[in-house]
Amino acid sequence: MLGVINAKIISKGRYGRTRDVSLSLDETLILKLKTVLEKSLQLS
Repeated sequence: MLGVINAKIISKGRYGRTRDVSLSLDETLILKLKTVLEKSLQLS
């Protein structure tokens, strides 16, 4: 709904279908989110 996550269904032929999930955010924003989450979850 917000356009943050993209999911695309990919056909692998006889191996079936799979879903490719990716983030549609800038690299700098992803790195900032990672540091905030690590600090709040005390992972570092």
